Amino acid sequence: MFKYNIVPIETSYKIPYSPEYKYKLDIGENLFPVHPSINNVLQFCYDNTNVNYYNNKDENFDRLICEIKRYNSIINDEETVIITNGSDNALRIICMLFCTPSSKILIPTPTYPNFEACLKTYRYKEIVNLDINYKLDNHTIYDVINEELKKQYDMCYLVNPNMPIGYTLSNEHIETFLTTYPNTVFIVDEAYLEYSEYKTNANLIMKYNNIIVVRTFSKFFGIPAVRIGYLMAPPKIIQLLDPYYNQKDVTKIAINCALSVFDYIDHYHNNMVEFNKVKVYIKDYFDNNIINSGNKQIFDYILRDGMYFTVMCNDPYELKDYFDKHGIIIRNKNADIKGALRVTIPPMDICIEVMQLLYDYQHIMAL
Repeated sequence: MFKYNIVPIETSYKIPYSPEYKYKLDIGENLFPVHPSINNVLQFCYDNTNVNYYNNKDENFDRLICEIKRYNSIINDEETVIITNGSDNALRIICMLFCTPSSKILIPTPTYPNFEACLKTYRYKEIVNLDINYKLDNHTIYDVINEELKKQYDMCYLVNPNMPIGYTLSNEHIETFLTTYPNTVFIVDEAYLEYSEYKTNANLIMKYNNIIVVRTFSKFFGIPAVRIGYLMAPPKIIQLLDPYYNQKDVTKIAINCALSVFDYIDHYHNNMVEFNKVKVYIKDYFDNNIINSGNKQIFDYILRDGMYFTVMCNDPYELKDYFDKHGIIIRNKNADIKGALRVTIPPMDICIEVMQLLYDYQHIMAL
């Protein structure tokens, strides 16, 4: 009998089918409203005269490249940007180019798991998962990663800000890595950058040849359904990536939705003001009503950079089940951090319900 010569790998997170849920807070979906212009794009982008054609590299495509460069403060006329079908597609073509049978790859964990899953579909020599304690401060985490990098790696994947812990390495930290380890390619995934105080590392792509910055429109701009992201890299790397890139992967709808968010960017900055108010509320509520209560079923929380907060509890399976029964889907991250449940930060009205449930659970379990 014929046998497939393959090595099974772990599957990525499966989005649950639950048509009766009230709120879905398990993955990186921004529930703050997009600008109404997105609706116009979705309704009028295609008609029966052009739906038969692939997307062309037209004036909108070129304008989006210019807007991306301006948004990331890239001042050059060289090819340094590739627009992709979501940031996952950007990570995939990076793996296609750089993952070889001799590759030794460093991934500080916990982190976004899809990159490692993608890596494992190619040949590689070794993947090292460097465990990071969520209680460490940013500079100590930098020191831990720097010490490991001394062992010489071909690639290092950094989600910055990290998901799910939420630490962020500074721009100075990243640049020090680039100068200290010139033979290591650093993939800096900035999916959650707007949820931190730091600026993008995109300015480094014209100074160093060992950095690729990956970004997305799915998080801060809240349009994951149209699947659009991009990578920024030195022109030399862009030339090497080009054969692995299929421009047809990015639709006309995606291009125009991305242009729309840049046209109305003040709307998204206003969303961020409201988001930060919710973060303050979450911190105050945890500190005053949950962590300092007599019961210790919920004993800690993580609220740093990013669009999540993490609940640390004695029984994450029980707490998740408690939320499921109330129609709210959250993410069990116990496999990454013992006792952890991750919750996407929603608008204030939803967050009040979530925090009340956590309060009720903490006190019900005390009975």
